[in-house]
Amino acid sequence: MDVEHTATQIISGFTLTDILKLVLLALFAGVAGGMMTMGGGVIQVAGMMVIFGYGMYLIRPVAYLTNIFVYGASALRNQKAALILWSHVTPLLPWAVVGIVAGYFIGNHIGDRTVAIMLGVFALLMVAKGLHELFGDHPDKVILREKDLEKNREPMIESIEDVLHLSAYEKVSSRVKYHYFTYKNVLLGLPMGMISGLLGISGGVVEVPLQRYVAKMSLQNAIANSSVLVFWASVSGAVVAFSHGLSTGLITWHAPVVLAAIMIPGAYIGGRLGAQLMNILPVHILKWIYVVIMSVIAVKMLVG
Repeated sequence: MDVEHTATQIISGFTLTDILKLVLLALFAGVAGGMMTMGGGVIQVAGMMVIFGYGMYLIRPVAYLTNIFVYGASALRNQKAALILWSHVTPLLPWAVVGIVAGYFIGNHIGDRTVAIMLGVFALLMVAKGLHELFGDHPDKVILREKDLEKNREPMIESIEDVLHLSAYEKVSSRVKYHYFTYKNVLLGLPMGMISGLLGISGGVVEVPLQRYVAKMSLQNAIANSSVLVFWASVSGAVVAFSHGLSTGLITWHAPVVLAAIMIPGAYIGGRLGAQLMNILPVHILKWIYVVIMSVIAVKMLVG
């Protein structure tokens, strides 16, 4: 085999060597994210910055496209398992979208080096969080399923006569009316979107702890709810990133689409492998792995 010629072949603007590196990066990020339920996006963004030298103008749309597929599939699985608590998720969606749009433009304004420092500081905070969980006592909450909440809901409307009946109308109205403008909804939705917009990461690394400790959800419910928020925030982020990037000439449509197409299969396969490892390895081992990885990323991002 002509190794030198093969390694320098160009496919859609990328060498075979770079394609292999991108696949391995996505696979590793997917395994880490699936195994520890968070942190895969941090690894993906840090790797694209450090290994390939890509700028955030390119990294953000790639990350959003990857999240759409990875977290979309995760949301579907969680929906089938009835782990998504829609009454808790729906009021948070507008704030997640507002956060990712605002974070995107703020991130573009402050520049890549500042974002890298912020990513390093963020990784340090995740190290502190991991150590706190390792040496603290944090019993998990009871897992809820959507059907468990049925007994607390009003009866469903079955006919037009029910709709025309005043008391039935009041019941339906009270059941579907969500309170969006509350401080708790802002706290649970806005930071996830803002972090995703600024740093290009999924935001699940922020949303899962918020769901657990602010919304008092079990780990499984927190992950399920976060998958929905990350999916819709990423859809919004991708629309904004492509619209702004193409209109200003910062990106072409080709580069982020090809990069995402290269990385999505690796991220998906890695996520599945990581989920299997999560069922095999002890929890404290997973947390130590998480702490070590975040420590390495923090040092690399802060040192430069």
